[in-house]
Amino acid sequence: MHIKQWIHDIVGLFFPVYCPVCGIPLYVPGEVICLICELKMPRTGYTGDPDNPVAQLFWGRVRLEGATSLFRFEKGSKYQPLLHLLKYKGQKRIGIFLGRMLGAEIRSHPFGHADYIVPVPLHKKRQKKRGYNQSEVIGAGVSRVTGIPVNTKIIRRDRDTDSQTEKSRFERWENMEHVFTLQEDAALQENTALQKDAALQEDEALQKDAALHEDEALQKDAALQEDVTLQKDVALQKDTASLCGCSFLLVDDVVTTGSTLEACAETLLKIAGAKVYVATVACA
Repeated sequence: MHIKQWIHDIVGLFFPVYCPVCGIPLYVPGEVICLICELKMPRTGYTGDPDNPVAQLFWGRVRLEGATSLFRFEKGSKYQPLLHLLKYKGQKRIGIFLGRMLGAEIRSHPFGHADYIVPVPLHKKRQKKRGYNQSEVIGAGVSRVTGIPVNTKIIRRDRDTDSQTEKSRFERWENMEHVFTLQEDAALQENTALQKDAALQEDEALQKDAALHEDEALQKDAALQEDVTLQKDVALQKDTASLCGCSFLLVDDVVTTGSTLEACAETLLKIAGAKVYVATVACA
């Protein structure tokens, strides 16, 4: 008997681990759900079908290269605790497990050849409260199987939206307007603010220097500010150019109406030549 298995068995006597789906004890080290529940998971089989129901959610709304989900999610289903434990109880190992399953599902399809995995971002306040982003954890699992790097620096969530649970499809869409921005856009806004601050400082310096007759010092200061701004603009253009023509795999836990993923995809499609795929663990 392997030492790891022996230690697992001893620990299991005092601190048993149970399958979150059916409740039976788990005896294999690292096991997240039992083999029977894994085999009985209601998988969609959508990945190879470009006209599947998840893909159809986005028809006429946003241009995607493909969309899929690993399994069907129904309220009250015995698989519901998986997502609840991941999202609200800190069970990140469930996210890695489900991400690996999703990765295995898509790796032989175009989804599995994207340049970057982009998890749907949480607002910084919500992520701080929860301690992590469940979509990032799922993305990490997908990455382990596909080898696609996870990139959390491309888009960000600027507005913390209300819960979507009780909203209609239109209300969900309306709730997601102007929620996400490209990090490059954020940098551009910051750069514009810097330029405004620099202009204000220059005006103040001009007034002061006019009184003190120090025109030469003003010119040097203005030239320095202009040089700094120029360097920031060049860096921004390089960052944007490095993403042009890339393909992105948007990853999330559940897709219902698709409003959140639609808003994320529209943001990514602002990048020249971008292609976007969507993959979620579950579809409701």
